Amino acid sequence: MPRRFVQVLVLAVAVFLAAPSPAMAASGKQDFFLSVVGPGPVPPGRVFATGVVNSTGTAQQVSVQQNPNGSFSGTNIYSFPVGSVTVMFTGFPTSFTFDAFRCVNHFTAAGTFTLSGGSGRFTGATGGATFTSEGRSILTRTPSGCAPPTFEVTHVSDRGTINLP
Repeated sequence: MPRRFVQVLVLAVAVFLAAPSPAMAASGKQDFFLSVVGPGPVPPGRVFATGVVNSTGTAQQVSVQQNPNGSFSGTNIYSFPVGSVTVMFTGFPTSFTFDAFRCVNHFTAAGTFTLSGGSGRFTGATGGATFTSEGRSILTRTPSGCAPPTFEVTHVSDRGTINLP
């Protein structure tokens, strides 16, 4: 009799462990690191996620605008194999230098971002925090000076939290 009890118990545990479980909500620290390198003004880039979501994907700037107070704001989409997340940001330039002889500008910026949903694993995602960025734009030398960017190198670090329903 005890042997039969053990067999039934093992079978019950196996069935319980094999049964599908509902998706669980997750929240916690989330960092996104972007690297944008390519023809300007803002080419698609790579994004690396660490935290609640660990993955690599692509980053695309959907919009950006200069605001009257000197700040900038816009929207990025980070796409991963598990879904995409919409990132809305607002920031201020912290430094800007322009080398007219070499036609190169260097900039840094900082600000805040919010996550506003997305698709797949990111459906209903919320969260956000702060970002920092640093970049260089290489412009084209013309007889009359420098023309719009032809190559962009930018690195962005988004550090904050994410809440997934």
